[in-house]
Order: sequence, then structure tokens, then C-alpha cells
Amino acid sequence: MRSNIWFYKDRLGRTRGPLALITLKTAWGGGVIDKNTFIWGEDMDEFAPIHMIYGMERAIATWEVRLAASATAFFHKLQKGIPPWVPLKGFERKTYKQLQEEAIESKRRDLAVIEANGGVWPGVRIPSHALFLWASGTELTPTLEEDHMPNKYIPKDLRQKLAKLIPGLRPWEVLSIEQAMDQIAFSGEWYREPLASYTTGPPFFKRWNDYVMSTYEFIAGVSESADDHLSDRLPGYDKIKKKFIQDWKARMARMRKMVKREPSRLRAEYVEEESPKN
Repeated sequence: MRSNIWFYKDRLGRTRGPLALITLKTAWGGGVIDKNTFIWGEDMDEFAPIHMIYGMERAIATWEVRLAASATAFFHKLQKGIPPWVPLKGFERKTYKQLQEEAIESKRRDLAVIEANGGVWPGVRIPSHALFLWASGTELTPTLEEDHMPNKYIPKDLRQKLAKLIPGLRPWEVLSIEQAMDQIAFSGEWYREPLASYTTGPPFFKRWNDYVMSTYEFIAGVSESADDHLSDRLPGYDKIKKKFIQDWKARMARMRKMVKREPSRLRAEYVEEESPKN
């Protein structure tokens, strides 16, 4: 990034920044951000996790930064009486079976909420301006921070507080922060630029591709005109052209056979090297 200015999302989805790279290192060492934190920098289309940006995690989390983060996590666990070898909540190692069971349980919970709401997901009928105020309003932030949100559903008393702060919002219409953010973000579907729209790279890519295509079209037109001219003026050109096409097709067929035969030959050599004869 040319400007070396970054923004990141905190645990409530609020944008924090601007920050320099050294500030991101300090935040990582203090346990404020990790590899799953969404960040945004210049020339990026949207926020993305740090580990999904090529070279970003290695640039931020150097060995000394990781050492500082490990020390911070160790002291935090000691203060809370947690053994150092116990992973933090959300970072437990789980088997594939456990992940499947959790996904099924979450699906059942969502279906129960929809059934209790008359077949409609809660919040669908909420006006978008109310969702925006609720999710990002400054006066609502302390209310949201008071609750640690042990699960993804907001308790009844907190929903009643939100209903008092936002006029016209009924407490049973909003159940989860994820649902509200999905409603704000393009009706639950993240917007992405279509492929080949040249929005994720430098502008000279499009100019270069246009130049290459125009050059190819010019050369193709010249060759076609020359072919027509030689066919009209040069006797026997059709026979030479036909022989050339036949030779080219035969050469391409031999090349395809060689390409198909090459992997099997390499595989056989690899097996012979793996299992030497005694």
C-alpha cells in the first residue's frame, strides 16, 4: 500500500483507524487484533481478514510481535485463573464431528426462531435506518458493551433497552447482531465486483489487455488479407496451404500423445525410486 494507512474492525464491527503498520504490530502484541481481524487499506475493494491478504500476516506478526502476544495472553490467563495450556474461548481444537453437530444445532436454533416468528426471520420488516442506528449509533455502543453476548442472541432486557432508544422498534423484532449487520450490508449479500472488471488491480492492466487485443486483431486481419491475396494471385497456393495444415494437425496430435504419455512415465519413475529393489 502506497500510503501505509490501515483501518480495522473491532469486535462490535466499528471501524478503527487510521493506523500505521507499526501500530498494527503493537495492537497484535497487545492482543487487540489477530489473524482473523478484518482490515482495509488503500486500493482494497473491501475489508478482508489479515491472513487472507498476501504477505500481511508475515509483515505484522513477526517473531517479536508473536512473542509479545504470547506473553500478553499468558498474563491474561494468569489473571483470570485459566491454565496456560487451555485455549481461549473460540480457539478450541474441534473434530469434524463436533463442527457438524454445532452446525446442526445452530440450524435447529434458527429454524425455531423462524417458527416462533411466524415463518419470517426477525428483523426483515425493520426499516433500514433503524437497523443502521441500532448497529452503529454512538449512544447505543455503551448499551451493547454492557452485555458480553455469551451467544449470538441478544437477551430480552437488552432488546427492551434498544426498543426504548430507537423509536418504533419492537423488542421482539431484533434477535442477533449478525442479522442486523446482514440487513445493512446489501440485504444480506456482500457486494463483490464482477470478475474482469479491473477494479482490484492497477489501471494499466486494462490498457495493456486492450492493446494486446487490438494488436492481435490487426495481425489476424493482415494474415487473412494476405491469405486471400495469395490464393488469388499465386497458382498452387491452395495445395501448399492444405499440406501445411495437414502437417500442423499431425504435429499437434503427436504432441498431445506425448503430453498424455509423460505423466504416466514420470509416475512410473517415481514409483521405482520410492520402492528400490533389494
